[in-house]
Amino acid sequence: MLRDYFLSDQHNCRYQSSDDEDNQCLMCEISHIFQEFYSGEKQPYVPHRMLHL
Repeated sequence: MLRDYFLSDQHNCRYQSSDDEDNQCLMCEISHIFQEFYSGEKQPYVPHRMLHL
């Protein structure tokens, strides 16, 4: 259920776009993590931006 929510762009952030590197929205960052996880990339993903929220 969470995967479907985040991968179908249900979250509409009021603060900034989800493509912004300086994004301060936790939900946007979780959405980005879901997108990276299900992207099919073989390299590991490090959620370093979440540490700076």
